[in-house]
Amino acid sequence: METVICKTCLRMEVLCPHCEELLRSGNVSREYLAVARKLLDLEERGLSELSKVELRNVFVTDRMMILLLNPEGLQALRGRIRQIARVLEREFGRRIRMVGDYRDIRDFLEDLIYPAPVITVNTIWVPDGTQEIRLIVYASDLRRSGLSKEDVERIARVVKGVVVRVTTV
Repeated sequence: METVICKTCLRMEVLCPHCEELLRSGNVSREYLAVARKLLDLEERGLSELSKVELRNVFVTDRMMILLLNPEGLQALRGRIRQIARVLEREFGRRIRMVGDYRDIRDFLEDLIYPAPVITVNTIWVPDGTQEIRLIVYASDLRRSGLSKEDVERIARVVKGVVVRVTTV
């Protein structure tokens, strides 16, 4: 598993000066550190699929923890995502959502609201020169994903830095 924190620091409780500076500067959060340690522990206990995973970031909302992974690593985990999420949910007491760090906003949103299918994604240009993304999904499918419209909008704003308006039909 790849992280921005070196594996030696993840195994030990003490961070090297480089990793300590990453934590102090805010590039890495305490949650990121805790999740990376747990994933490294799972990899060392025999979950070999985690060797292809790069943990890029961890975001915490009111009820959920979102793990931003490299898309290739996420594909390698497809059969084990539920198992890993359950272990992490027990450890951290929050729901876990693993999402690929796609460049395309549509791919990111599809991954975020899975299993709900996306009807359409539109780019709206606002008169002040900014842009918004409009995501249209079925309300019943969005409820199945476990996320509210506000959750999706907030997560997309924090993770990707874009304004997303979710419309349900």
